[in-house]
Amino acid sequence: MTLNTKIWLTGAIDGEAAFGLALQAILVAGRSTKPADGVKRWVTPAGQLPGWLPTDTATDPALLRELFACDVDTIATTLGQGLPAAVQCLYHTDGSAVKVADTGTACQAELSWDTSYSYAKGTYGCADLHAAALCHLASLLPDGVGLSWKNEYTGDLHEGVEFADLLGLAGRTAQSAPFASLYQIVPQRYRSGTM
Repeated sequence: MTLNTKIWLTGAIDGEAAFGLALQAILVAGRSTKPADGVKRWVTPAGQLPGWLPTDTATDPALLRELFACDVDTIATTLGQGLPAAVQCLYHTDGSAVKVADTGTACQAELSWDTSYSYAKGTYGCADLHAAALCHLASLLPDGVGLSWKNEYTGDLHEGVEFADLLGLAGRTAQSAPFASLYQIVPQRYRSGTM
């Protein structure tokens, strides 16, 4: 099982930039020494089969397209690289908005971090990792880019990065949260819940 945290960005940001920032945020939060430019990734144009999907099977190609082709462009990290999370970004290369299934709204890029529940670095678990990565991502985003995210455990949607919401994600108290000192890097524009 995995923790999958979805993040939606609005405003002036393209999918490749959004993916790069999400990757950088999770690498820093996970204290990874792997440079972001050394991370292998799949880039899949809208309507195409993902690169990770074996196509040398006896399965009907039309069925494969129906099951696996997306109506959006996708960038995703490949598995087996020792990353703290799989990172994915859904976007449109032409800059048009992406429809968000979870909210019925639109965004410029839908990001996700997917980490095994067994992830641990000392007392730092997968939810701590995602809470810290949200702090880092908020600090990296350019002015004018809005951020909202979903707590997979509760189903709650959050606009901005509020400390209490991060504690809820991680199931922590303010005194026990290993990411508490990181919250100071979150710009004020993401703390108020309004953009």
